[in-house]
Amino acid sequence: MSGGRDSRKLKEQLRSHGRNSAMLNIGLTSNEQIAHLSATIARRTLLSPGAVLPFADLQDLLPHLLAEVTAQTDHLISAGHVSLDIVIAADHRGLKVSEALGVSPFAASVDAALAKVVTGSELVYVANPNRITGSNLGLTELEMLVRAVPRGFVLIDEYYFDYFGITGLTLLERYSNIGILRSFAAAFGVESSESGFFAGSPELVGRLRGRMSDQVITHTIYRTAMMTLESDAALQMRLKTLHDEALRISTELTRRGLQNRITAADFLLLRVKEPTTVGNHLARHKIPCENLDGYPLLGNYLRYKLQSPLSNDRLLDAIGRIAEEAYRMTTIDRRMVTLRRPTEMVVETPLSKEPVAAKRKPLRLIPITDQQKKSKSRRPVRSRR
Repeated sequence: MSGGRDSRKLKEQLRSHGRNSAMLNIGLTSNEQIAHLSATIARRTLLSPGAVLPFADLQDLLPHLLAEVTAQTDHLISAGHVSLDIVIAADHRGLKVSEALGVSPFAASVDAALAKVVTGSELVYVANPNRITGSNLGLTELEMLVRAVPRGFVLIDEYYFDYFGITGLTLLERYSNIGILRSFAAAFGVESSESGFFAGSPELVGRLRGRMSDQVITHTIYRTAMMTLESDAALQMRLKTLHDEALRISTELTRRGLQNRITAADFLLLRVKEPTTVGNHLARHKIPCENLDGYPLLGNYLRYKLQSPLSNDRLLDAIGRIAEEAYRMTTIDRRMVTLRRPTEMVVETPLSKEPVAAKRKPLRLIPITDQQKKSKSRRPVRSRR
């Protein structure tokens, strides 16, 4: 997520942490390091150490995980757009992958996913928030999916958890057919963001630990994981910077007539008239941008990964060097956006008819009855002295 100075600052902190912390002595064995890391994760997530499994690379974990949870099915249902790493792992396992999409790609549809469940033994994958669009599900909806596949499994990918805040970890107390994926350092944008941990039932984690007994978690990954797990203040500062940058860049792009959407992750979605032309132009200026035009329901969209303020300014500069005809749309994408918060509140909002950053709905005033007025008038007034 972060480029330049922010990543260098974190890496400097990691090196300092490694020099100054006695528990990171190079003499520790790999088993001791993994045990200590597992205990730290368990303490942070309020789980038992036996319910968490650190991994060095997601691609090393996925084949073993899919082998354990798809014994009774050959069908993987993705609630929302599915990322390439899951497609590759499913293909190696011989699974048929189907995406469950609603009317809007920006409003995750639990009904669409439930409609694809036939036997109750399917594997349901949920990236929450979605890695492609940022759409998300609430805790109640996640539980609906878990209950729909009693003989199957629900894999919740919480790669962007730090940006979003809703987690399925609490469901582990009541269900054994659920697993959670988390990244150690996705919020900081460091190179080891493919490392993380899996949380599930102690029985499943135990079997996975046996399958991955030869896994090597390097000292660098160990230090990075420990540092990110203990850096609450740095994380909050980074997330605030990201939030401020998302608002700043989105507002400026909107002012220039380039439609965009802020997501519950570290990227913006840009809607442009000629995605290939604009994408190639940004690539020539070394701006990280992914063309989503080939994904279902995402025609004309590009995905821009937010970086440092200086790097984000390069995006604005590059947009200023391309003809408006290449990115200015003549229509508005009015498909609903669903925003879910940790309080389970759901807010559905379409894009504004005018190219503005945000538009508030007018408040609906509820009239006060005469009886309520009398009740208020009888309340004693406290003295300020």
